[in-house]
Amino acid sequence: MNEKPIKFRHNYFKLAKDEFTTIRGKAQFKRLKVGKTVWVETPTERFEAMIKGLELKRVADMGLDFLKADAEYPGFVIECPLDFATLLNSFRAPAWTQVTLESELTIITLKKII
Repeated sequence: MNEKPIKFRHNYFKLAKDEFTTIRGKAQFKRLKVGKTVWVETPTERFEAMIKGLELKRVADMGLDFLKADAEYPGFVIECPLDFATLLNSFRAPAWTQVTLESELTIITLKKII
């Protein structure tokens, strides 16, 4: 577990659950492995989690309920998939490829190790 932790900039509602998802860049699908233990860092805590699942999916195919559950936090509500893409783009450097509804991203399912 000498790799970079999976970091969260906000205290997303999902982080209160023992099992949750995070949506990251497409390259993570090849870099990460199911069963691997990783560190997770949030604004208020650091904990270990096991990768339970990895899936590649286009933003347009993720569904509004899934995107809301994955990315909402106090003060931020997703009303459409484009809101999710805008959130992801706010984390990316201007030179990086911007996320669109057609972007294929990695859905990582994590389970806290308690």
